[in-house]
Amino acid sequence: MDKRISSNIKIFSFVVSCFMVLFHAGMYDNSNAVNQFDRELSELINYDYKLLAFFGLSFFFSVTGFLLFYGLNYRNYLKKIERRVHSLLIPYLIWQALVLIKDLCIGRRYEIPDVLLRTFGLELWPLNGPLWYVYVVFLLALLLSPVLLLMFSSKRSAWISTFAMLILIRFLKQTSIEPVRIVVSYGLFSRILTYLPAYMIGAYYGRFYEKNRMPESMVYSLAVVLFAYLLGFKISGFFTDMVVMTLPMVLIFIFPSIPKLENRKIYGYTFLIYALHHPFIVDLKGFIDEGLAWIPIPVTILNIFEHMLILAVSVLLAAGLSKLLEKLSPKILAVITGGRTPVNTGDSTSG
Repeated sequence: MDKRISSNIKIFSFVVSCFMVLFHAGMYDNSNAVNQFDRELSELINYDYKLLAFFGLSFFFSVTGFLLFYGLNYRNYLKKIERRVHSLLIPYLIWQALVLIKDLCIGRRYEIPDVLLRTFGLELWPLNGPLWYVYVVFLLALLLSPVLLLMFSSKRSAWISTFAMLILIRFLKQTSIEPVRIVVSYGLFSRILTYLPAYMIGAYYGRFYEKNRMPESMVYSLAVVLFAYLLGFKISGFFTDMVVMTLPMVLIFIFPSIPKLENRKIYGYTFLIYALHHPFIVDLKGFIDEGLAWIPIPVTILNIFEHMLILAVSVLLAAGLSKLLEKLSPKILAVITGGRTPVNTGDSTSG
């Protein structure tokens, strides 16, 4: 893989992980706003956190599809799946277990069937909620990638399949047909359908990477956006969604090489930031909210300060745990991050 593209994936993965932390820090309570402008500005910032999260998950799904389908064929399918057991499934299970242990220690109680359902059933959020996508992309690699390989057997079939799948996904999400609606409304299935186009776009770029160089590679993204624009008059939000979902691959391909941004150790903390931040937020955000509520300044400033504080603490916790495990047991660090460590900052799902 091109060194610049590999570097861009690391850089943007870190950035969008920070986006996700900001979103999961929650919407700030604007009830103590000093005036109407303060309230509306804080609400706008809350809305921006949602936009950042939508782009962030679109990025993760797209890049995961890209890395899986880079060099993928039916002969190396099982080898790729084996690597994703180590880079996706095992870290996912470990972090669910760690959160379960933490919750039990502070007095929360769960029934075993509930834990199993939340971990594997996709009906409810897992205990470490943000890691739901890690489990989903593992299932997509295991179950969907052989189908996509067939659909993407050539560029022509890939284009046709993409447009057909986009229409099918929108139909499934918006249909009033009762049996279909019941299936789509099950658990996280609707959310999976939301980000499936991003996964397919990334898969296309991975599948045809060697044959698709700039600027030719951007034609596919432009076609998807144009297709969404033509249908956007009938399907609300379709055009905007497709613009966001094509953006990750566009950024990865066109973002220039900046030596000062490359090979930074902090990129190796990306997975730990993502895995650690939510358990921390769940247990401590209430105390932070109470502490800030007494400060007599506009809630817009408090909103930004609280989110930046939670992000900073999340990064520091990830860095601290990483440095500790680097000294005590690098192997454990590699296992719980799926191989994504400061020593080996390359994405372990790339092969």
